[in-house]
Amino acid sequence: MEQSEKLRIRKNYTDLLRDLQVDYYVLDYLFQQGVLSMDDRERVLAQVTTRDKTRMFLDLLMKKDNKDAYTHFCFSLKEDHSFLLDLFGSTEITKEDIRNCGEVPAAEETEMLQEFQKELRHHYIDLYTQTDTVPWNEEIEVSLPKVFTDLEIVEKDTVKRQLMGPVTLGDLFTTVPVPGKTAPPKRVFIDGVPGMGKSTLCQKLSYDWAVGTPGSSVKNFDLVLFIEAQHILEDWDVLEAMYDQLFPRDFRFSLADLIWYLQRNHENVLVIVDGFTEGSSQLQEKVLEFLQGKYLRHASCVITSRPTKISAKYFDLRLRCKGFTLRSVKKFISQYFHDRSPAYYVGLIKQINSEILLLQLVQNPFNTFLLCLLWDDNQGQLPVSVTQLFRDIILCIIKCFCHSKRISMNDNDVPAECLKLLADTEQLAFDGIIQSKREFSKTELDRITQDENLYKIGFLAKAPPRSLLNASSYYSFVQRNFQEILAAMHTLKLTDEERTQYFKRFLDKQETRILCIFITGVFKDQPSNLRELFEILAEFCTSDNDTIVVSADSQKVRYSFNLTTKAYSLCFHCLNEVDNPDHYAGFIAQSMPEDLFLDLKILQNHYLCHPTTGSCYSVLENMPCPRSVMVLELSYFSESDSAKTAASVYKTLSHVAKHSSGQYELFVYCDGVNRYGFASIPYVLNILSKLNSQERNGFLQTRVKSINFLVQGCSVLRTMTDEEMHREMKVSDPARKSLPPIVIYTNVTPCPNLRKVPHKLCTMNEAECRDMRSEGEISAQILARNNPELNIEIRPAEIPCEFVMELH
Repeated sequence: MEQSEKLRIRKNYTDLLRDLQVDYYVLDYLFQQGVLSMDDRERVLAQVTTRDKTRMFLDLLMKKDNKDAYTHFCFSLKEDHSFLLDLFGSTEITKEDIRNCGEVPAAEETEMLQEFQKELRHHYIDLYTQTDTVPWNEEIEVSLPKVFTDLEIVEKDTVKRQLMGPVTLGDLFTTVPVPGKTAPPKRVFIDGVPGMGKSTLCQKLSYDWAVGTPGSSVKNFDLVLFIEAQHILEDWDVLEAMYDQLFPRDFRFSLADLIWYLQRNHENVLVIVDGFTEGSSQLQEKVLEFLQGKYLRHASCVITSRPTKISAKYFDLRLRCKGFTLRSVKKFISQYFHDRSPAYYVGLIKQINSEILLLQLVQNPFNTFLLCLLWDDNQGQLPVSVTQLFRDIILCIIKCFCHSKRISMNDNDVPAECLKLLADTEQLAFDGIIQSKREFSKTELDRITQDENLYKIGFLAKAPPRSLLNASSYYSFVQRNFQEILAAMHTLKLTDEERTQYFKRFLDKQETRILCIFITGVFKDQPSNLRELFEILAEFCTSDNDTIVVSADSQKVRYSFNLTTKAYSLCFHCLNEVDNPDHYAGFIAQSMPEDLFLDLKILQNHYLCHPTTGSCYSVLENMPCPRSVMVLELSYFSESDSAKTAASVYKTLSHVAKHSSGQYELFVYCDGVNRYGFASIPYVLNILSKLNSQERNGFLQTRVKSINFLVQGCSVLRTMTDEEMHREMKVSDPARKSLPPIVIYTNVTPCPNLRKVPHKLCTMNEAECRDMRSEGEISAQILARNNPELNIEIRPAEIPCEFVMELH
């Protein structure tokens, strides 16, 4: 075949791939004429799709030296493809074209590379400098180079089936040679559950190449070709997808030019395929052919995927993308709000630090981004309830899924096809909670629905095989909290009797109590159902007998402090999920004991102590006056910002006083004195007095009968001089005039088990424990002697050893 004839086919290559069907007359005719051999015919027919058969046919035809090959080919087109003959006839072939069809001069090949580089760099910079991170809202754009934050990427040992040490993005192609190799890795596989940042990582690699980021592991490649598997048509291959996704329609070089160049110069080319499992099964086969070296054998590549089964033999390096560390979260938030002052977003960081649910959530970079989005959308705050926060995130995930599947969605109205998928996911989540399952087999998913979108919508991820022998597919929720909120949403479909039964069942186990919080949240606008749920919660609190008993004056006075951290904090969380907590707070308030143990540190967060809607205050406003209230001084006043923390404690105590009719005793556990002032009796008295003086008719004089300190001991006295002890035990002059009577209870119960505590006290014997008791009495006597204006009384008491051990 002459060069001009080959060039005529090359210039019409894409049209031939689209319109020519060779597996009937064309193929048989050329075999009959001796242009193609029997082996050639079988190779063409072995291809799966029509497009692949045509491509194989054209590649074989253009390699034939038969001078009549083109003539026979044109004759075969007359019967069914005459329009292609017209296309050949209208194709202009110049002498320059014929010259270039042969061996291209090095200068012109260099020009071709420069044009490819220029177009790719323009494409990546234009696309990722300002990118639509929220696909359903084009008005929200972020700058990739400004917000990108390093992800936690770890190497996978495919032999030992475990995760190894971290790998940085800058070392991806510049690391030491992999075992058994003499060069750094060329083919890299990165997997991770949805939202962990795999796509963003690919975008960052492409952008770094385009701008020549110093220290980037990809900056020395001649070309970086980044394609997304989910946007590749079913019958296309990797090379066609490159040309379609990366170059404009009016680009001066054709697909055939790109293929020609890559076939000759692929040693220093990087191919990135994002979302391997999101492409069609045919595309996955094409990618595997590429990995097997059937074309572009020496090119480097990065393949990203959700966790899936793929042979380790194709890759030099396998990595797992684990998302954000807490440090990365803080960096991402500050970069996301780079045009705002730190005061705007520091509240979000503090809230994440204080909420275990949020800490789990932000390990997923996509969720971190959604939290920033919600923070901005709500003018510097997150939704007031945890349930609403997760439901907003679920809605964002559904919007993203609809956009990727080109499903129309108006505002927040979930389309019918997604409602069915959501209901199926809720059913799966609920069944998993009941059966204590976090992973589900493909068979279990098929029992609920045959729709493969169930694990593509964004809540499920494919788990790695459990063993080398059992290679069955398993799926798990991308985060435990998603399974819990979706299971709670499923209870809307249960009968009243079933819902009551399961609500009580969830209360019985610590690990499922969070579902009670979510269930009250999803029923927030159904008063009749909520009333029943809070009646169950109140009954649960009264049946919880986990108490701390403190006896004083030889058993004449007994204080039984119920541990609200176990039961009542759950009730506070549940109240926070409803629209009108005041309507239901009475159920919880009436069940609270007369000796109230307030572990305020656990309750010190946005959701429970919000200035206007916090459920903690709603309960305190409705409870009868307690006989006594205990707070843990060591848990608060030793904070780095002790004054602010103390103010929060004081506010809560004042709230109890204002909304109760009688007086109560305030109990504080502390060491008595220490060298740094914090956690000492004088420090607590000074700061409470200062806060009380700022309030008209402060509660300390009007509602508090006495401030009682439970003193276990004071070992620091052994290292302090008399001068230091007298200085540290001095209460300020203003405080002395505004304080109620002070009672110091010193423990008379030695604690022989104290040595079991992992603390510096663990070396104490029983005699030393008795010394501690005496030292507690000594510190109380010093306080009384140094502050004669105060009404101070010293009493012996029996403080349970378990209580002391738990605090330490």
